[in-house]
Amino acid sequence: QRKTYQEINTLLESGELDFAFICSGAYVELASKCKTNILAVPQSNGKLTYQAYIIAHSKSGVNKFEDFKGKSFAFTDMLSNSGRLYALKRLKEIGETDKSFFSSIVFTYGHDNSIKLVNNGLVDGATIDGLIFNFIRINNPEQVSNVKIIEKSENYGIPPIVSRQDKTPKLESIRNTLFNMADDSVGSLILSKLQIDKFVAGKDSSYNSIRKMMSLLKE
Repeated sequence: QRKTYQEINTLLESGELDFAFICSGAYVELASKCKTNILAVPQSNGKLTYQAYIIAHSKSGVNKFEDFKGKSFAFTDMLSNSGRLYALKRLKEIGETDKSFFSSIVFTYGHDNSIKLVNNGLVDGATIDGLIFNFIRINNPEQVSNVKIIEKSENYGIPPIVSRQDKTPKLESIRNTLFNMADDSVGSLILSKLQIDKFVAGKDSSYNSIRKMMSLLKE
């Protein structure tokens, strides 16, 4: 583990890491710099997609995204799709930037950290990974007791497990293990705790909507 998504990407680029479970936004950034192979993707609740959730403290007075004007807000990471890019896209749609719109911004480097800050009233809102929010809501409901969901994004390609393409042959056994986890007694127990149905093959094209969003934000 590293603090930022970019640190993991750099280790993958240099070959110091053989494979990693990374964010969708980090994958798009990595694939733009080196040949990248998707080893597997998780299927959760029958879906290969996930959403960004915009959340707010229940007493923040925020009922829609525009209500965050002049409020404090948490991002997860510079490369995070659900933890930053989606919110930047929403800001662009209303003719604002993060610096002009929010009173203050904090980077938490973890979706769970962002949720805790909102739940404890330390920031007014955040943009987070819906899968992680739902996991916490089921397993630790008290950690989201003061949180309300303001809006949900469109569906995006789910975060993948990736490797450098030139590392693929030595990782076939890893890929096969991931694919067979759901049929193994210990593996299926691990997956159920993570709210993952199974691991399946992924497609690069599943992340084109994120590529398009990144391109628009760079403009």
